[in-house]
Amino acid sequence: MALYTHHLPRWKRDEVEEIKRGIQEHPVVGIVNMHGIPASQVQHIRWNLRGTARVKMSRNTLIERALNELGGSVADLKEHFEGQSALIFTNENPFRLFKLLEQTKTKMAAKPGEIAPEDIVVPKGPTTFKPGPIVGEFQQVGIPAVIEGGKVKIRETKTVVKKGEVINRKVAEVLSKLGIKPMDVRLALQAAYYRGSVFTPDMLAIDEE
Repeated sequence: MALYTHHLPRWKRDEVEEIKRGIQEHPVVGIVNMHGIPASQVQHIRWNLRGTARVKMSRNTLIERALNELGGSVADLKEHFEGQSALIFTNENPFRLFKLLEQTKTKMAAKPGEIAPEDIVVPKGPTTFKPGPIVGEFQQVGIPAVIEGGKVKIRETKTVVKKGEVINRKVAEVLSKLGIKPMDVRLALQAAYYRGSVFTPDMLAIDEE
């Protein structure tokens, strides 16, 4: 029985009911973190998951309301919200879902303020840049560069950001110009509900057998 939905605008009521139907119609329901994923990438992920899983984006407050109205152990999923969340519905088992979402990982350009997921290394060698301001930009972020054959050449391999450090604006701009995409972007599964239990990623990151 729906609780307090008469206090909601019609569109919110409809949204809550749609979320509840999705949960009731699928044996496995996951919570995923959508933070930092561009809309174009979300569409790409949805396309790759078609026929296997369905991503349902909504406001956290409406997802939480739907979970509370359904009650029972599925409501425990709300304890695993992290940032802007979405639901994912599937008939696959939670272990398979975890693997499917791990396979959605792609590389994206770094933005200022993001944390390096690993050491970001700029390899030595020629570039396509002609001599100009780019040489100074390289030097400002610690990349040694020389002019050779009318083009800018990176003299030695350089780690510009260490794992766990913040990527600043100048470094992000240089990496973008070099076509280096250090950021891992994927639908990160926070938890999955299946047959009365909630599974966390550390429980799912094992072989299905």
